[in-house]
Amino acid sequence: MSALPAELPTLPAWNTPVIATSLVLAPGPVPVSIYADELWHLAPLVANPSATRPHLDWARFPEALRPQVQLAAWKMINMPLPASMLAGHPTWHSRLGPHGIHDTVLRWQRFALWLHHQGVTGLDQISDGVWVAWADRVARQPGAHRGTVTKDLVALTRLWAFDSATRAGAGMAMPPWNHLGVDDFLPTTPIPGRGENTTEPISPATMGPLLICALRMVDDFADDILAAWTESQRLADIAAHTAASPASKARLKHYLQDLIARGQPVPSRSNAGNVHALANTYIAGHVGCSSAQVNGLLTAAPWQHLLAYVRENPGPCPLSTPITGLVGERRWAAFIDFTATRELLRHLGTACFIVLAYLTGMRPAEVLGLESGCCPDQDGGRHLIYGRVFKSAADADGNHHSAGHLREVPWVAIAPWSQLSACWNGSPPTAGCCSTRRRTPSRTLPPRRRPPSGKKGCAGASRPLQPGPPPWPGAWAATTRSSPTIRTARSAWPASAAPWPGTSRAARAAWWHWPFSTGTCAPR
Repeated sequence: MSALPAELPTLPAWNTPVIATSLVLAPGPVPVSIYADELWHLAPLVANPSATRPHLDWARFPEALRPQVQLAAWKMINMPLPASMLAGHPTWHSRLGPHGIHDTVLRWQRFALWLHHQGVTGLDQISDGVWVAWADRVARQPGAHRGTVTKDLVALTRLWAFDSATRAGAGMAMPPWNHLGVDDFLPTTPIPGRGENTTEPISPATMGPLLICALRMVDDFADDILAAWTESQRLADIAAHTAASPASKARLKHYLQDLIARGQPVPSRSNAGNVHALANTYIAGHVGCSSAQVNGLLTAAPWQHLLAYVRENPGPCPLSTPITGLVGERRWAAFIDFTATRELLRHLGTACFIVLAYLTGMRPAEVLGLESGCCPDQDGGRHLIYGRVFKSAADADGNHHSAGHLREVPWVAIAPWSQLSACWNGSPPTAGCCSTRRRTPSRTLPPRRRPPSGKKGCAGASRPLQPGPPPWPGAWAATTRSSPTIRTARSAWPASAAPWPGTSRAARAAWWHWPFSTGTCAPR
């Protein structure tokens, strides 16, 4: 008989962790749920950076059946399937991953709702006739085939197995397909063929310019963006940690009075409804006072007019960092605004992701799982990329391992990849790009957190990006159309070179190595 982890009791109490500490793969912002929670978050079991974080919602189960199914689910999360159940089933896994657990419990949910409508109030009331009726119902569903029905029946076999694994179980009867065989309960519709990926590839006419712009973003603008991000964090730290004093308040008043007296715009930021508000953090960091003093000044009677003046005279928040990137012979921006650094850093991370994913043929999870130092410096020749693979990762028992494992044969890249990696690793730690833990290049910023909101989310949920790009990409694209250094990908491709690359993984990998092998480089 399989056993629970040593740190868990035989039967859970209301405050028992849903996931044993020894099974947690991704400790982080989503805490481990307790048994009494209505939502059981499975995020601590998900270490794949590109995977979703599912949860189990027990409010969707009939109240009479919920405690019995909950106990079976808790057992399924924390203990392997008994070895006796695996005999004769070579494709079964003793443990399911978090998404397999979620899928299985959803199938239990559909079964429990059907039982409720049939007047069944306990798992011990399930007879062979009930099992057969449910199997027949599943097989007759629109679109049902042998594969989907097999998953439903196997899920119920697991429910019976984990219910039988404890003396406190409901005492379910064994499903008849467990001893009679599953074939008699399956429809005749065969499993649809699993051929090549049918997703329509991105057109090379689209991908070529996008790839070139992503490379230019990294090569020409990365230093400016990273320097601006560092400076913005310095100003934010000053605003957050400067102690309020009469001297700092006097500096603040003098700064604002001088701008108003000269009729100059005041540094502002866009607020809800595109209404300009005072850029509190930027002003506090620039002047050398605390953010609380800026907020307090707005409530003082002599300064009641300040917000109205800001709305009529909004100004930028320029950072003092130099602009070194050029488009043609011009600087790509006059300055970087304090309020734009977060979005610019997201664009830089996205550019890194585009280049890495497309040119190396890595899957999204493999790119997102790269760690700092993944491409060590080489004296000459090709560069080796050390990273994790997730799709085929398994533990010693053959169960899927969400954290992945190191790829036995490293990826091979050329010098531009190393330069990209250096830019990536040069990102400041506060941006989440330069740490020993696995990084997420397309999430180069600390995610904004939502407060807990009942069933709709959790404290670790990320806030979605606001729709609409910032104003600079459109203006930058307009200036590059006439630049001799950036041309449409197809027109820039040498006529004597290899054919324009396709969009398959093999074609992308071949194109990535082609410039190195021929001694030339991809067109800019």
